[in-house]
Amino acid sequence: MTTSTTRKGLGSHHKQARKQALAAMPEGQPCARCGRPMYRTQLLELDHFPGRMYGGPQETRLSHMRCNRRAGARAGNRKRRGRMRLRTSRQW
Repeated sequence: MTTSTTRKGLGSHHKQARKQALAAMPEGQPCARCGRPMYRTQLLELDHFPGRMYGGPQETRLSHMRCNRRAGARAGNRKRRGRMRLRTSRQW
């Protein structure tokens, strides 16, 4: 099931914040996830730290698209793995 970006909390407000962050970013600024330099010619995203999935306070920073999506996939997999353990009827 696909969800719209607005329903995920990534609507016009998020797009405007990303645009402002890109305008303010100095060339070569380190990525918030991997520490490598970022340039405007690269695919960059506005990352949520520690993440929207955890419900805690969020800080938004720019990071490489690959780094951001990798972190989101890992967090989602951890969350799903935890739910699957709870569904088992038998403890091994």
